[in-house]
Amino acid sequence: MPIIEVWGVAKHPMGQGLRQLTALTEKVRGAVVSVSELMLEEKHVSVFYPADYRNDTEFRDSSTLQKHGFAIGSVDDTIVVFVRGLFVAAERTADVRTKLAEKIAACLKETAKSQKATQIEVFVEVFSKNVGGFASVSVPLDSTQAAE
Repeated sequence: MPIIEVWGVAKHPMGQGLRQLTALTEKVRGAVVSVSELMLEEKHVSVFYPADYRNDTEFRDSSTLQKHGFAIGSVDDTIVVFVRGLFVAAERTADVRTKLAEKIAACLKETAKSQKATQIEVFVEVFSKNVGGFASVSVPLDSTQAAE
């Protein structure tokens, strides 16, 4: 169940709204499941857009960013994507992972153009449950939460 982190997608000001991020999320999920060798369904793909505080007026001063522990010096014209939690499997070869990276990059081109990004970089990291730890826990909803 891969986790896709898309860094550098502008969310504010004048950036992506909720409707655009929802549509982009569907495009990214579609790109992932289009790689048939991965044998994944859209519901198994998580997509996150970590906060980018460079455009936030409260954090314009780099010393404020550093005080809060945020890195300075990221490239404004690059969208960087990390694919994490992709479990090791015999059919998930280097070629298949490269195909995945290319599909994700291709689905982000329109977004990159709209925010004047000139580069998209996608890094695919595989995960072995035999080497790293993993847990998946189902959390049952109570009757009031299930009705919402």
